[in-house]
Amino acid sequence: MNDVDIILDVLTSWRKQSNSGNCFQGKVRLGHGIFLTEAQRSAIKTLQLPIEVCPSCHEKLNWWNKSKPHPVTRIYQMWKDPVVVGTDDEMIFGGNAKEENHTVLEMLGYPKDEKADEAMVHQSKFRFAY
Repeated sequence: MNDVDIILDVLTSWRKQSNSGNCFQGKVRLGHGIFLTEAQRSAIKTLQLPIEVCPSCHEKLNWWNKSKPHPVTRIYQMWKDPVVVGTDDEMIFGGNAKEENHTVLEMLGYPKDEKADEAMVHQSKFRFAY
């Protein structure tokens, strides 16, 4: 069993003990979502675990080719799914929050003619709660 499987087992147990709709919202999010097995992808989708995606990092590290679907789209395909935007380091990867947000929304099918207001409200659900 690897680390991802251990984490998913713990989160599955937590979900079973929780009485709230999505007990992970504002408390848990997975980083990157790149190198996963099909079983792990399925578990993540079933649990509706938020994934933080950093497109500029993924592209610079050759984890993702912009001309191909992003690996996270093997789990979530819709902008209303629990995918959140992250920027690892502007100095190293050359990304900025606005560009990262645009890239993630584009890859998850957010309508180009829509204002980002609805997407921003959706993204705010995944901020860490204190």
